[in-house]
Amino acid sequence: FIDDLHKLRDMLFYDPQGPIALEVAPLEPTEIQLLMFLRAREATARVGWNPYLHDPKLPQHLRRVRCPTLLIWGREDKLIPLAHGQYYAQHIPGARLEVLGQCGHMLPYEKCDDFVRLVTQFVKSTDKNQ
Repeated sequence: FIDDLHKLRDMLFYDPQGPIALEVAPLEPTEIQLLMFLRAREATARVGWNPYLHDPKLPQHLRRVRCPTLLIWGREDKLIPLAHGQYYAQHIPGARLEVLGQCGHMLPYEKCDDFVRLVTQFVKSTDKNQ
């Protein structure tokens, strides 16, 4: 729920001054971009306010996940650190964790090609197994 766009970009992107960060999260957003940002923040508040951005019951439920699970994480994610991805991978049966270096929280933007390749391979591999 950060209002300072400099701090927000620092938290979300590996390179907060890079062209991708500046395009996705400009310092002077258009009216439409600002509206989208406020809507996303509102949605986050609805699901993550109390308890604040976590579900204390989640750890006990992870073992119950039965579907194929791919976790893709940015090594330099400052919003949700890699330790969370490692924890999920250890506690979801059969989960696979892929870590993308030089990447923060916004991996579909920062590592678009790698992200698409990993998801496509995962979907194709799970289709064959069903």
